[in-house]
Amino acid sequence: MNKLLVKGGALIDPAQGYFRTKLDVLLDDGLIREIGPDLPAEDAPVLDATGMYISPGMMDIHVHTRGETRRIADGAPDADDLGCRRGVTTVVEAGTTAALDIEDFAAQVTQEKTRHYTMLNCHVTRGDFPHHKILDLDSIRLEYFRAAREAHPELVKGLKCLCSGSLAGTQSYDLVKRAVEIGEALNLPLMVHIGRFPPDPNQIVSLLRKGDVVTHSYHGKDISPYEADGAPKEAFLAARTRGVYIDVGHGRESFSWPVYQRAFAQGFIPDSISTDIYNANMNGPVWSLAVVMSKLMALGMPLEDAVTKVTAVPAAIYRLPLLGAIVPGYFGDLTIFSLEDGDWRLPDSYGQLQSINQMICPWKTVLSRPGFSQVVDCDLGHPG
Repeated sequence: MNKLLVKGGALIDPAQGYFRTKLDVLLDDGLIREIGPDLPAEDAPVLDATGMYISPGMMDIHVHTRGETRRIADGAPDADDLGCRRGVTTVVEAGTTAALDIEDFAAQVTQEKTRHYTMLNCHVTRGDFPHHKILDLDSIRLEYFRAAREAHPELVKGLKCLCSGSLAGTQSYDLVKRAVEIGEALNLPLMVHIGRFPPDPNQIVSLLRKGDVVTHSYHGKDISPYEADGAPKEAFLAARTRGVYIDVGHGRESFSWPVYQRAFAQGFIPDSISTDIYNANMNGPVWSLAVVMSKLMALGMPLEDAVTKVTAVPAAIYRLPLLGAIVPGYFGDLTIFSLEDGDWRLPDSYGQLQSINQMICPWKTVLSRPGFSQVVDCDLGHPG
């Protein structure tokens, strides 16, 4: 449809001054045309969002939708399974696209409703991550990444390194240095996964630049970014100070309730919230971006802050114009959701349970492109 009036909802977009503010939103030709009280429908179809909250379209900057990656034998879910059907309008494929496979990714994106960007895999130039293998760092050449970026600047938004004992091991230090050089040359941010030792995550983050991202920042593995009381170690505090983004990246093995609780108590709060969602965790312990947001809210994060960390912040990290805000002239990507009271006992990545008394429950996503908008039902990702 080329017009849509979303009526009766409460807007949440703190940067625009919307704190559960009841206003209508009129979309026209895929863009937000007008925001105001009691807007007339004119000739636009009406989506009645009475009793619902409306945020800018939520963005998940850490998903896996490609091939056999992450030990998935039978392929990966597509961006719509992980995106719009779970309340997310934009996903960023976190490094399971190799530079020489960019045309395969570009073809995949044309089949999906959800906006789908990618970070290029810095471990190989074609194919999947080489688990438990020695990396050929000489093959990670700038020319391949430059060619992919120039072929599809609209899709290639960053770079990704997995720095853990099961992947790059002690080669991680040289791998990140190489990736930083490529990122500098192409003006792209680098996301770094931290996990099992080696390497030492504190040494890894010391290599990152302003605008880079460290994900899995609240894992419970052997070498922690935090002191016993939850205070960030010097390297992590210095990284944040110079502008490195701290991301959640929940995943199947990378989010610990007690680690997050202690860090939160010390004021070391994530800049962005993401899931690391794929086949093996999309039915728990991750479920969806909304569930991960709800987990953090249960430990003290206000709803408005959680919304900002999945809208405005991701748009800034990956330089996504006309997204991440409810502003006239921006794309009409919206997430419409309710807040449901209940009693859920949900696990972190290690099976430890925590009570959740309020859950973000996506109802509809509105996805817009130049000339049209479409509404998708959110039928996946709720823990029940």
